Amino acid sequence: MSGNNLVLPIVLWGRTAPTHCISSLLVMDDFSTIITGCHDGQICLWDMAPELKICPRAMLFGHTASITCLSKASSCSDKQYIVSASESGEMCLWDVNDGRCIEFTKLACAHTGIQFYQFTNGTQKEGRLLCNGHYPEILVVDATSLEVLYSLVSKISPDWISSMSIIRSHRTQEDTVVAVSVTGILKVWIITAEVSRMQDLDPVFEEESKPIYCQGCQSISFCSFTQSSLLVVCSKYWRVFDAGDYSLLCSVSSNNDQSWTGGEFISADKVIIWTEDGSSHIYMLPPSCLSASEHFRSDVGKTKEGSVPPLIYRIAERSDKQLLICPPVTRFFFGRREPFHKLLIQGDSAGRLSLWSVPDSSPRQPVGTSTELQVSSSVSLQEAFDGLKPVSSGIIDQLSVLSGKEEPIKVTASVYIPSQGRLVCGREDGSIILVPATQTAIVQLLQGEHMLRRGWPPHRTLRGHRNKVTCILYPYQVSPRYDQRSLVSGGVDFSVIVWDIFTGEMKHIFCVHGGEITQLIVPPENCSTRVQHCICSVASDHSVGLLSLRERKCIMLASRHLFPIQVIKWRPADDYLVVGCSDGSVYVWQMDTGALDRCVMGITAVEILNACDELAPATVDALSHSAVNLKQAMTRRSLAALKNMAQHKLQTLATNLLAADNADKGNLPKYSHNALVVQAMKTNLTDPDMHVLFFDVEALIIQLLTEEAQRPNPMLVSPETLQKSQAGADKGGSFLANKIFKQVKETMKETIKEHLLDEDEEEEDSHFERLDDEIAATVFANRANFLDTDSVARLTSENFHTEVAQSSLTVALFYLKWDAVSMAFLNSFVEVAERLLESEVDDVQMSVVDCGEWTDLCAAQVWTDIPFQPITAFPSVLLFRPQQPAQLYRGMLGSEALHRFIMISRIKSPLLLSTQEEVTSFLQEVPHPELSGYRLDRILGLFRTHPEPGSSVFIEATKSLGGEVLSGLLSDELVEKWTAEHFVDSPAVLVFPSWRTGNHPLILPVSSSVKELLTQVRAALLHPLPELTVENLPSILSQGKALLLLFVGEEEDEIGWRQNQALLEEMRSLLELGGEKMERYQTCWIHLGHTPAGMSVLESYLGTLPPLPALVLTHLTTGDEIYQYPPSTPILASSVLQWLQKVEDGTESSAGLLRGDGRSPAFEFYDFLKVMDMQEPDYIEPKTPSEEGEEEDEEVSVEEHLVAEEITEDVSDISPNLHSEL
Repeated sequence: MSGNNLVLPIVLWGRTAPTHCISSLLVMDDFSTIITGCHDGQICLWDMAPELKICPRAMLFGHTASITCLSKASSCSDKQYIVSASESGEMCLWDVNDGRCIEFTKLACAHTGIQFYQFTNGTQKEGRLLCNGHYPEILVVDATSLEVLYSLVSKISPDWISSMSIIRSHRTQEDTVVAVSVTGILKVWIITAEVSRMQDLDPVFEEESKPIYCQGCQSISFCSFTQSSLLVVCSKYWRVFDAGDYSLLCSVSSNNDQSWTGGEFISADKVIIWTEDGSSHIYMLPPSCLSASEHFRSDVGKTKEGSVPPLIYRIAERSDKQLLICPPVTRFFFGRREPFHKLLIQGDSAGRLSLWSVPDSSPRQPVGTSTELQVSSSVSLQEAFDGLKPVSSGIIDQLSVLSGKEEPIKVTASVYIPSQGRLVCGREDGSIILVPATQTAIVQLLQGEHMLRRGWPPHRTLRGHRNKVTCILYPYQVSPRYDQRSLVSGGVDFSVIVWDIFTGEMKHIFCVHGGEITQLIVPPENCSTRVQHCICSVASDHSVGLLSLRERKCIMLASRHLFPIQVIKWRPADDYLVVGCSDGSVYVWQMDTGALDRCVMGITAVEILNACDELAPATVDALSHSAVNLKQAMTRRSLAALKNMAQHKLQTLATNLLAADNADKGNLPKYSHNALVVQAMKTNLTDPDMHVLFFDVEALIIQLLTEEAQRPNPMLVSPETLQKSQAGADKGGSFLANKIFKQVKETMKETIKEHLLDEDEEEEDSHFERLDDEIAATVFANRANFLDTDSVARLTSENFHTEVAQSSLTVALFYLKWDAVSMAFLNSFVEVAERLLESEVDDVQMSVVDCGEWTDLCAAQVWTDIPFQPITAFPSVLLFRPQQPAQLYRGMLGSEALHRFIMISRIKSPLLLSTQEEVTSFLQEVPHPELSGYRLDRILGLFRTHPEPGSSVFIEATKSLGGEVLSGLLSDELVEKWTAEHFVDSPAVLVFPSWRTGNHPLILPVSSSVKELLTQVRAALLHPLPELTVENLPSILSQGKALLLLFVGEEEDEIGWRQNQALLEEMRSLLELGGEKMERYQTCWIHLGHTPAGMSVLESYLGTLPPLPALVLTHLTTGDEIYQYPPSTPILASSVLQWLQKVEDGTESSAGLLRGDGRSPAFEFYDFLKVMDMQEPDYIEPKTPSEEGEEEDEEVSVEEHLVAEEITEDVSDISPNLHSEL
């Protein structure tokens, strides 16, 4: 969600705290906030109370690599800024108060330490950041813009800087930078006169360079109490130097098993040193290190190695240090403002912060002993999460808690699909949950009766992975070139699975990798056609694959990488896939052949990766140019092309006018139509997903007020009432409410005014406005989509009969360009055509008819060689065969259903079977490999003499069933054999439904009419107790019986599955026990997990959502009543029969009424084809001069035609060219 809208984020963390392996620490000057950076790149803000109680407040996301250092970036109390740096060279400037990232930059070098320095430039105070790291200088960066101003450079022995400190001496009035290089050489720069330089980029060289032999320096600190000492801590010793001439005053070695990691002065005479294992020691400095002592510098030049100062306090190391995956981070801070705390703070890899308050006084104790300092406060992220009331919940916790287990199943991968409003969550048990995002947000954020419903919200579970799901991709969300039904998931079981997101069906499994899938990537748009239908998969075995979703196979597998893969880039113009590995090597693969082109390292590898980041120039479609379109339209003499051009020009003009009109109204704030966006995040690959819900408050308010304004309510919201409400809000309203109101006030006014139209004016213009809006919206939404229709033929009035006659099977789509459903189905139609071409199916001609251009083809063609009824609904698909009537496709408007129908239609119907081998092949084998994934129904005709009347009825019926079932007809010899072996009397029709196991058919008698036989066959093909889905709903309703519907919910565990199976077994017993009585009912069941739409159906039936399971009786032939089986009564076969008898006797009260389907259309249907033909009849049919004169007399305006059409349907007197059939 971008823009200036007020967006409210709400985080659903889940019960498990995010991983926070602390790598750096910082405490603000007021000691109210602790900042921790972690190895995963996140920053956590902790609130610290005066009594040293710690509580996590916020987590900041902005880095892609481990945080190496933190520093304050301001010294003002009102502006608390910090700066963070990561291993990848990123630097972020943060506002600690609200967590905003104010500035970001990325340098080519990584910083390991940052010091803040403030100075006065005239009357203003400015800040600088002094940075050291893996480079041989100190960079001076502006603390506000993060711009590198200049650098501190070494002339003598330049090397990386291990540590540095800024010395602000009141004695010399000079500020200096003291640093120690990795080779143990101390460097000194004077910065007092240099920090104000802004434009001079010349480097500043050191004033002094002196070897102090401190290799592996961990930290260097200046004693602000005496301003005369420096503490240098190395891994094996720590030393104190004189800050004047840098003479060695004291040196202490560590024990054999200890490694020092840092230290600090805690007073003039005491230092604290900490080790790698987390323990700390407070030492009393000897008198030779104290400037106030008479023995100061008495040991210079004769300091003995190994002399250990008295140990005052010690902080024991962690008892559970073996559980930590990396050393803890320890820092010391002392307050410069009240309260003047001296705190030792330690953070570890478990996300735990521990605080010790260091006392000023030394304890009274015998010489040679030390006191253990007790921890003052300690808390971890997980402990803070566990202490929340109520417990922090995850996005789908209500669907993931198993019986007998406290912890829910963790969500390991997820993706949000805004176009469908659904959230897809992969879990650690291998299952994938599809759930409405809004409803699952309601469960987590609002309290109500929905919290008591089992299995709510409605969801669907996909099961296919054997273990944790690692990544999920919805390719259509990235590019519309993919099928919007395809959902892709990868798991630790090495597999990539393609799902149908609407049906939940597993379409294909790719098993080409030898490790868990870590990434799924969509190739760029300008790749080759074959690669554009692929996705790129990356696995932990260092392999990369291109998986074709269309061909259902891996077209390239790159598996020669020796190190883990870090980045995938593309060079589509050269057909290259570029793979970058963790060791810096780059592999260049040819996507077409799968061959390794080269493997490079070093600067060449960096240049190749950088070259891939160059943006390819946008391709320009030549056909989109208006001059080219005009020339082609005039050459073809196409009226439709000219009209389309005119419509495009008018649309462009209208868009420009609308933009100008909006500009005149002022820059009103725009709002996103997606009031809710869900973003999945995780801090570590091993963590479960947490989800951020972004609520666009402005869009929510406008949407709610708009819906309220559309209702016929006398108490409508108006701009005046808004003004009153604002006056009330100003008196005691919150800052958030005032901010919302100011931002959306003007936009709400304009939106509400649009819907508060005068009733008469709305009644007069509503028909035209709604129709125009639908057409304009469709044209505008598809203005930039250029569908590749090379795989389909375009039928016109000139070539229609020729094209159909030349092909054994022609599949024609009749569509309208301004119809949204037509244009959506056209994509599926083209996809089927391309799939047939790839399968080398050459006996099917896929073609399209633009009914807006060739209106005469949509009229009735009853007098031609290929008769068909007029096209009155769009889109429509007809199947044409030479010398045969056209067949109308009545299936689902989807690519899979249409492909199945076409492949079955290619097979002759009925197929003459003359041998037993042919019969066996017909019943058991799949006729084409493309049909191997489908369950096929079959019917078989047994007739002794084919010319008998029953045979002709059967043949006509099979032609009507073409594309739905496979049909066969036995020869006379086989009929004799079959009747004897299977005890069947001929003539008969044998039905082999796909749901029936074995070769045991249903036997139907031969009917006297085709219609009756079709009804019997379709009834026999239907399962006795079918699961009602969107696909089979038309066939179930076509039976014309009352529906006895059992609604069951999603099975959360094995117990739920057994309960559902027991219910289905009771329904089967009901069919057996009821016998003929149950034949008047169509008994079926709806699984609300497989068919979530059933939830809305059930709620519309009963007015509210009842507890599941629910048994409902509806669609009665005697009326519109709906009856519900008593929810408190167990569903048993005998009890249901008694309940049905009560319904028949009229003693059972209904639960509601079925809503009528006879809804009148929203507006009158106007025949635009007639209007276009009547406006310009001279382009349709050449006219003589006399006819042109007659036309002037008969000129009719569009408005007059529309009025005339409302009066009468007989318009034959107006023009003979009008297609009244439409």
